[in-house]
Amino acid sequence: MNKKIFWRFNIIDLILIAVIVLSLIALLYKVTQDAGEEELHFYRLTYICQEAPKEIFEGISPGIPCADGDYGTPLGNIESVDTDNTAPTEGFQKAIFISVAEGRKADHGIMIGDVLYLKGKYFNLMAGDSIFSVYLSAIEPVPDPDEE
Repeated sequence: MNKKIFWRFNIIDLILIAVIVLSLIALLYKVTQDAGEEELHFYRLTYICQEAPKEIFEGISPGIPCADGDYGTPLGNIESVDTDNTAPTEGFQKAIFISVAEGRKADHGIMIGDVLYLKGKYFNLMAGDSIFSVYLSAIEPVPDPDEE
């Protein structure tokens, strides 16, 4: 009954232990590697609202804060709002909103907070006391306002 524990392992057990150890090393490498890439940059975001009732645009002007209505993520302040009467429904308008938000580059878009934003993403945009169904049409990097 006095057998050594090492002799009870077979080759499969040793391979599994090696895979687990290598996985832990890879995980630690990934965590430490990503920690250096958390640098934030400013991005100009362009949102398009295909149509919304004219009256909800009354309180919308440059300078008011906007946020993602689905996740509550702040998306900076509205830089400009352009409306026109090309919406297909009577009494509705089409609008283009532009804001500048701080985020970090991701593989396919940008991360603002914990939310990934990609061109073409549909979501609800809260601006002032109104909410709009929009899609993200452009993401452009802009210089840091503090550096200018």
